[in-house]
Amino acid sequence: MKKLALFLFTALLLVSCSQPKDKKSVLSGSVKNGTGLVTLVGSEYEKDIILNDDGSFSEVLDLPYNGYYNAIFGRIPLALYLEVDKGLNLNVDLEDFKNSLEFSGELAKENKFLVVKEELANKDLRTIFKTEPEDFLSIISAIRSDINKELKDMAIDNPKFLESQKNELKYLNASHLYQYKSAYTYLNEVEDVELPENFYGSIGLIDMADTLEFRKSDNYRKLVQAHYNREADLLPNPANSNHAMRYISMVNSYFPDSYAKNQLLKEAVGYGLKPDKNLGEVYELYMTYQKDPNLLEEMEEKYAILKNLTPGKKSPEFDYENYNGGKTSLESLRGKYVYIDVWATWCGPCLREIPYLKEVEKDYRNKNIEFVAISIDEAKDYDKWRDMIEERELVGTHLYSGGDAWQSEFTQAYNVRGIPRFILIDPEGNIFDADTYRPSDPKLRGLFDEIL
Repeated sequence: MKKLALFLFTALLLVSCSQPKDKKSVLSGSVKNGTGLVTLVGSEYEKDIILNDDGSFSEVLDLPYNGYYNAIFGRIPLALYLEVDKGLNLNVDLEDFKNSLEFSGELAKENKFLVVKEELANKDLRTIFKTEPEDFLSIISAIRSDINKELKDMAIDNPKFLESQKNELKYLNASHLYQYKSAYTYLNEVEDVELPENFYGSIGLIDMADTLEFRKSDNYRKLVQAHYNREADLLPNPANSNHAMRYISMVNSYFPDSYAKNQLLKEAVGYGLKPDKNLGEVYELYMTYQKDPNLLEEMEEKYAILKNLTPGKKSPEFDYENYNGGKTSLESLRGKYVYIDVWATWCGPCLREIPYLKEVEKDYRNKNIEFVAISIDEAKDYDKWRDMIEERELVGTHLYSGGDAWQSEFTQAYNVRGIPRFILIDPEGNIFDADTYRPSDPKLRGLFDEIL
């Protein structure tokens, strides 16, 4: 019996000795002029790192995967590559982030490369996206070549990182292709652009349903979101459907229940969920396919707000300062349709709509409609708001929401999360469309011709 016990003990000892210790990654360094906190964020991972009084830090990380994370310094994000068994040291001064950033340690080369790659990939993007399609394809091909050359010149010998960068470069190229059409038309102020045949051909080589890659790569996640949003737009659009319904159904059909599927469905809630006639059906679809309890709770909260903004519901009211003096309330405009533009002087897309809005106002000024622009500029930009109205000779009724910006009562009531936001209210003060067409969209004139 003693021999058996000794044998079992020895066997257990051998097994224990053969198993490796848990491998940990250490992130260390110093942050000058920081807020006392750095937050490291990844897929299903978030860790707050508290800085010492002198700005130094050293944290043992229990990383769930090898791959890409974001370190958040206040409002400044920094993409990092980390592995579970390797360390990284970084030093930075937040008052001169770009020039002061330094890396050392086992993963220094990999992270230095990411910084250089970011600069190469985003240099002069506005100019690049304004070019004609053939020139654009040549330019982004040259960018890929420059990035590959930099990777080779830095002599990085980490096989995991090198393999991941092959994929990351594919994702970067595909993202540029997906962004091109909307960026080109926006920057050149045109409605469309004719693309060469097979413009998107290389994207077909990427697996758009890789749940493992979805966890590891932020660029892959963004690409997949863009891909399924575009695919949803290309699907037939029957009268009883909308973008969010098509998007949710498509994601559900391609992805098994997983973190990837839950996060992609969340995209529909963040950007595709609108208070239109399909809201109830979108809600039911989402609640059926979503498995993350936290995201289900988020949807319930958002639905509780949006269901009060569907067509026919009484509109939230406003009573704001009028540029011309006094105040103007929504109630005072009863008897007319009211087309509302929620905007701000700092908002580029808002300013781009101004010429279109002035033309629409001119063409429909004698109809039964009031054009109202509500500024959500902060108090510090009050004079800028007044000056812009005069300098750009803006017409219509211009109101100031009071300086609380996104927190203004009307903005909150309409769940405004991005501007410009256009709202149409009927003559009885009820919601006609809580998120309607922009002035630059030809569909707006079709709608006005139908109801006015």
